[in-house]
Parts: sequence; C-alpha cells; structure tokens
Amino acid sequence: MTKLVVFDLDETLWSLSEGYCALMRPPWTRRGDHVSDAGGLHLTLRPEARDTLDALDERGLLLSAASRSTPETAGEILKLLGLFGRFMCPCFAWQDKDLSLSQILQDLERERGIRLDPSEVLFIDDWPSNIRDALRVGIPGLIFGQDIHSLSEVLDHVNGRSG
Repeated sequence: MTKLVVFDLDETLWSLSEGYCALMRPPWTRRGDHVSDAGGLHLTLRPEARDTLDALDERGLLLSAASRSTPETAGEILKLLGLFGRFMCPCFAWQDKDLSLSQILQDLERERGIRLDPSEVLFIDDWPSNIRDALRVGIPGLIFGQDIHSLSEVLDHVNGRSG
C-alpha cells in the first residue's frame, strides 16, 4: 500500500526551457504557474500538478520531492509557486536518487516519527536510471513520459496499489 509519493521536479513536476532548475538565478518572476529568471530561463508547472497533489493529499498520502538541485533554487521556486509546504522532508542534492530517497525516509523518521518501508513509497521521475536507483533501495517507481504521460495517472496507480 502506498503511503508516500515522492516526485522528481525537473521534467516531472514541471517542464523547463532547458537544463535543470538549478541553472535559474534570482530574481525570479512568477506569472500563474510559470516562473522565469532574469536570464530568460523558465519553467512551467505541469497543468495537472496542483490537482494531483490535492487528490493525493485528500487520500491521506504523504508527499515529498527529490531533485538534483539545491534548496536555494528548487526550494525557493517551490515556495514561489506556493508548493513548498506540500512536501515533507524534501531532498535537494546533487547525488543519486537512491541516496536522496533514503535520506527522505531517514528524515521522516527522525524529524516526524514516521517510519515507512521502502515498498510503501512510490517515486515518480522522468529518467529511467533514477527509477533503477530507487529500485536498488526497494522503492518502486514510475517513469514520467513512459509509464505515465500525465501526473493525474499517478492517482490511478496509487488507487490500484492501495486496492
């Protein structure tokens, strides 16, 4: 049964004009679900992202984020979009995703007293190698753009897994 859904950010929760959100530099400008920086880089939250996060939350699932980035970029952009508080113990670090996911589980237990088995976690990412990293620590995943093509499809998967 899925209890925690962890989202990658770049090209999963949002799409980018190029590269990683870590390339973006403040000051940032927000227009709706679109964020741009002074250099012309921009990202756009996927249209179904907010509704999907709401629906997962309504089902009582915990949410987190794992991204190869820094809190100064990914964290601030999530705050600007009004989403940072939705994610428990997010991990923004330039490391393999198995390490980030393990860190999230450790932080949830240490900071919140929430102990989860890796099999109770679902990881969503656009890179197959990151899903393979997650599987190394027992966390199943979905490849955005291959296993699912819309974030709303996460709901179907969670419903199917939770029975």
